[in-house]
Amino acid sequence: MSDNVIDKRRRRDHGLAVRVQYGLSLLYTAGSSNARQYMNSEGIEVQTIDRVLSAKCVRGARVPIRIV
Repeated sequence: MSDNVIDKRRRRDHGLAVRVQYGLSLLYTAGSSNARQYMNSEGIEVQTIDRVLSAKCVRGARVPIRIV
């Protein structure tokens, strides 16, 4: 598959998705306060932070999960 096809399939907000995923990883390793602080420092909107840190699938997970 060519690089051009792969680029077309990538999310428009891929960079944001990566930062949110890293924040979720911090949720499991360093706690919600550190995850929230990281996402705020990365310029992620407060509404997005609140949504992803309070999602039922995240709260019930025992290990980090990939949401994006």
